[in-house]
Amino acid sequence: MPPVAPHFQTVGCLTGEVPVRATESDVLARHVGIVKKSIPESTHMTIQFSTVKEPRHLRISLKRGLAKQAVSKAQKAQADDAAIFSELRNVSPNRRSMERSVLRLRKSPGVVRAGIADDQIIVIFRHACAMLTRVDGVDLFSENVLIYTRVSASAGKGKLGIRINRVSFNQHALERLIERSRCRIRPDFLSSVDAEAAAALKLAQDGEWIEDNGDDYIQSRENGVWAGSLDFSSAEPEWDLQQADAQIPVFSARTFLGPEEMKPSVWLRWQDDPCLSFVA
Repeated sequence: MPPVAPHFQTVGCLTGEVPVRATESDVLARHVGIVKKSIPESTHMTIQFSTVKEPRHLRISLKRGLAKQAVSKAQKAQADDAAIFSELRNVSPNRRSMERSVLRLRKSPGVVRAGIADDQIIVIFRHACAMLTRVDGVDLFSENVLIYTRVSASAGKGKLGIRINRVSFNQHALERLIERSRCRIRPDFLSSVDAEAAAALKLAQDGEWIEDNGDDYIQSRENGVWAGSLDFSSAEPEWDLQQADAQIPVFSARTFLGPEEMKPSVWLRWQDDPCLSFVA
């Protein structure tokens, strides 16, 4: 499906600014900004996991702690944006150089995927950030999010071609994934989120999302969809892009919907059969 240009309003300017879609209920201009600062650590928490299949009530009781633990774990292994982009700029346009760079990138903190596809290096890295929401220049609230960045880089003739997109998950979205899906409840829940992000980034880059009545949805690896909006963020200064004011597309996942929570129109699109075709 071809990308649909979102409608949004923004005011002010923050590092990593992510405008939010304006809806009919909006009475004030609003925007959110991604602020890379430390998230205060709470009292240490340990969760014991069982190999027995988890009932729904267990998922509901564990969802908040498990989601917070994932964000806290990501906070301790933040990606080094400057080092990642420096590595990509030093790649020579030959397979051996690309392979060496991929091996180095895979050892970097915060890098969740790195590999070669179609003569390009593709790297996905994450940050745990405080996302600040402002309305009419007034700070309303800050929430902790995981934001993932996918960079496709190709080197040749002294130039580096780069394509970037991002996806973010707030804590509420992670909690709903645990509650409404059959994802494994395990101590390393962050790795499940990493896999979800990698899949969502690829779908978003290819324009494969569902647009319905002003809202956007992306297929999950689990049985459901991520619901949110297609926004834009400013390029991070550590990337040192030639176009410093470049706007980076971001799919902001704000909740997870299983089949029972979807609107009928979204469910039909998710089934890839919006017309309920008859097959003889």
